[in-house]
Amino acid sequence: IAPGAFDRAIREDDVRALFNHNDSAILGRSKAGTLRLSVDKRGLKYEIDPPDTQCARDLLQSLARKDIDGSSFMFKPKATAWERVD
Repeated sequence: IAPGAFDRAIREDDVRALFNHNDSAILGRSKAGTLRLSVDKRGLKYEIDPPDTQCARDLLQSLARKDIDGSSFMFKPKATAWERVD
């Protein structure tokens, strides 16, 4: 991912941290200040203040047990274009 790729999103978008990309399992939100995003020399960095919900409590337990040890991100492009190359 190119340097600067996250800059506009960090500055302007209302980014949500979701468990398993599930819109009903919100862990934090940049607009609310419960999700903080930044970029360091390795890439995108995030910090979340999880809510006191069953989903977040279960996730925190799984993280503590090391059953879950990674995360992913998702994005939706504003526009796409495809070109066939033989």
